[in-house]
Amino acid sequence: MRLILVTAVCRGELLALRDTEIELENRRIVIDESDSSTGIGDTKSTKIHYVPLSRKAMEYLSEQRKMLEKEVNPILFNEDLKKTGLLFPSENGTMLRADSFTKMMGRFAAKAGRKASPHCLRHTFVYLSRKKLSLKELQYVLDHDEKHNYSGHLW
Repeated sequence: MRLILVTAVCRGELLALRDTEIELENRRIVIDESDSSTGIGDTKSTKIHYVPLSRKAMEYLSEQRKMLEKEVNPILFNEDLKKTGLLFPSENGTMLRADSFTKMMGRFAAKAGRKASPHCLRHTFVYLSRKKLSLKELQYVLDHDEKHNYSGHLW
């Protein structure tokens, strides 16, 4: 959830994220696929886009990698699962289901006395970035077309 908050990746993009899609030297994530109810496929826009990585995002990714190495993770012991390279797998080492992720986030939010969804983290990212990024930069990070009507939508 923290990675969505600091990168604005979509839930499906996060769940399909693989170690090989992280370009540390370029400080970016290459987003070329997404998870949906029908399985891994193209992103919503059907094009590759790049998500810049802040220091905080790189820190969160590093923590996630370390956690995967420490946890009793089936990926560490199953060669077929190891090949997937998923950064955010389910407890059994397969891709985490989108609805499971959303329910998990809902439970965390409820404990804090709030309602929240993965998509609201993208809105929070926009709000927090509004004085740091131009509208063009926000469009790029969010993978929105230039033609998308932002009138009243972002703020």
